Amino acid sequence: MNIDHLAPPPELPAGLSMICRIGLGGAGDIFMVQDITGKFLALKSINSRWQQKEFDAVSILRDLPAHPAVTQIYQTGNLPDGNFFYTMELADNAGSENSYRPDTLAYRIESDRMTTGEILSIMLNIAYGIRHLHDHNVFHGDIKPENIIFINGQAKLSDFGTLSADGNSGTAGFIPADPQSGYDRDCYALAKTLYCAYSRNDAAKYPSPPETINPGEFKIIRKLYITGCADHPKKRFSSITNLINSLELATSRFENPEKVPYRIWKISIPAIITLLIAGLTVFFFTGTPKKRTLSEKSLMTTPPDSASPDIDQRELNLARTLFNNTLDYNGEIPGLHPRFRQIFEAVYQTMPEKLDNDFSRQFRSFYQDYECFTQLRDRLNSPEISDREFLRLYNSSKYMELYCNLRNRSFEIRTEQNNKPMNQIIRLYFANRLNTPPQDESHAE
Repeated sequence: MNIDHLAPPPELPAGLSMICRIGLGGAGDIFMVQDITGKFLALKSINSRWQQKEFDAVSILRDLPAHPAVTQIYQTGNLPDGNFFYTMELADNAGSENSYRPDTLAYRIESDRMTTGEILSIMLNIAYGIRHLHDHNVFHGDIKPENIIFINGQAKLSDFGTLSADGNSGTAGFIPADPQSGYDRDCYALAKTLYCAYSRNDAAKYPSPPETINPGEFKIIRKLYITGCADHPKKRFSSITNLINSLELATSRFENPEKVPYRIWKISIPAIITLLIAGLTVFFFTGTPKKRTLSEKSLMTTPPDSASPDIDQRELNLARTLFNNTLDYNGEIPGLHPRFRQIFEAVYQTMPEKLDNDFSRQFRSFYQDYECFTQLRDRLNSPEISDREFLRLYNSSKYMELYCNLRNRSFEIRTEQNNKPMNQIIRLYFANRLNTPPQDESHAE
């Protein structure tokens, strides 16, 4: 829907160009803009009534270390009309080439685009982002499907107007009747978000089940949101870490659900007793089985590696699920020129004396570690690796810690203090052209 006619777009500061308005709300309007490197960003212009609250929230967020599940804030300042603004990562386009629509969890629920496994993966990723905030005594305060966006396909928390050190905010339907703390509010809201995503129902319909149910999946998911949204505070998740543990366990159970429901065992008890009596009768009439000879033993089939008793199947399933979620990671550093690594290496080889030593060391160290990480990932992803060896290497290498460390460092590299050396590298490259013919760099491959 084109909403540009509702109000004239604001004048932007130097270095940003207006593309279109993409949203509006009580606190302000959101626009798609483009910076001088050609990167598309979201710009939020804040109404005067909400400026102090948004300013405080953005200030809190920018003081925290970056996290891959939290939308990154870039530039802040005042527009020519005096309104406070900030730019941030732009959500993927769920619309068409000619009509932008942000890819949010609310949109995916509406369009019924998710499997149960995908929903669990999204919730787990967002839970990691919430834990990052909670570890720094900060609370999102308004977790709901509309405030979870997808950037390069990855789910991230967004809309930080309610971010605070007390968590005393929220949206009706996503707030417990008797909130105990900011921790409690965020955990409850995420559990209610899980309910909405799985059931495709509005929060007001909680706890009505979805129209169609897979009994095995329903049993796993329902336990999560019923616990998270329990009426009594002591029955709810006491911390985001407890919720994460339950989500990880649910993920592993989803990959290897119970094959026989309890009700089938209950119905089959008489039959089981009959079989036991029959077995005992055969045993007493035929005697004990004879011992196998060495040649007979050698013909017995060795159990498959994945069924080995020293492998925890649940641990293996969870490890593989988490590992699979890292396969698309390509070492991207948010907000950089698409060819920045190539540009950096070219400048580093021809004029290293003109570069900032600290930044160069930080940048090269990141990519050296990323190359080591990809070698480890390729080894774990090899079709020839056994389950036992996969689990041993995955645990001994602390694979997920390495992955999270790289993701965090990729955000830390793109910090305000590094803007100057980054811009200098780009200027050096394009000013010298490195002996290459002139070309339109904005369209370079």
